[in-house]
Amino acid sequence: MVLPASESSEGPDALSGPDAIASSGALPLENALGDASLDQEPPVEVLVDALTAAVPSAIFGESPVADFSDLAEFGSHVVRRWSGSEPERAASWVAALPAGATRDAWLEQAALGWSELDLAAALGWAEQLPEAPARDPLLATLATELARTDPISALNLATGLDASAGRDELCRHAASQWAVTDARGAITWAGGLEDPALRVEVTQAILAVWSSHHPAHAAAFAATEIPVGEQARVGATITHEWALRDAAAAAAWVAGFSAGPARDAATKSLVSAWAAQDAPAAEVWISTLSEPAWQDSARADLAGEIATRNAPLADILVAQIVDPVLRSTSVAQLRARR
Repeated sequence: MVLPASESSEGPDALSGPDAIASSGALPLENALGDASLDQEPPVEVLVDALTAAVPSAIFGESPVADFSDLAEFGSHVVRRWSGSEPERAASWVAALPAGATRDAWLEQAALGWSELDLAAALGWAEQLPEAPARDPLLATLATELARTDPISALNLATGLDASAGRDELCRHAASQWAVTDARGAITWAGGLEDPALRVEVTQAILAVWSSHHPAHAAAFAATEIPVGEQARVGATITHEWALRDAAAAAAWVAGFSAGPARDAATKSLVSAWAAQDAPAAEVWISTLSEPAWQDSARADLAGEIATRNAPLADILVAQIVDPVLRSTSVAQLRARR
């Protein structure tokens, strides 16, 4: 899946590994790490000692170790400041450290510091890192920054990453950013995702943005284009966003649903949003619903939402529930919440 081309500049050629250290003039790792092996991550104390030996003293001179909860956090702070003044040198130095959790955390700080100066250059450097386990999280982090101004390019980067929580979060975030200006384009892209679970999550994120700006358009799209199996989650998302803007209009939409999981989810979402704005108006709407069972479940939902905010109305709602089992359950739930 290829997205529309987006303008960007290529980052500089960046070295990694021991050669980068030598070229940057930083202290060679073999000397800085002493007896520690380069094949495994040394203790954090050793890494911090090596870092402070390599970094200009002005970078960390005003930040004593005692100000931080642990040495690794102190190191992250130093790397972030270093990358803000000497990004290539800082990034290359950290990339040459033995692989491990501390190295990866410092790599992220180096990349973020560099991105504040030159995001394209930071991305160019990260793309050239040889290790996918370290490279992909960095690219996801940097692409999240890129998504603020260029979500299409960020999604192009996302499609080249291995499956991970970071990649999935990037897809949701970047697609949501795209939806602000072109919701239909973002929806079309999401429809091409091969991972069914990710496709649903991204689509839902897009529709949340779309319905917060143009809820009627999002609702019309969902009614005709979203598969039946996904309509309950999507319908609930649209209803909630719509109700925050215009609860009466959202209610009119929900009233047209056919009985089933989608209507149940949308009703619950509507009641949740409406309860915080105007619970009596929600009660009036519930009384107009066409089926006693629908009224019962909506009253139980609304009573639960206002159990402590409006106890008298919650008690009235529960007393009106026809189904004796649901009424008894609702009474017990109210007592538990008070």
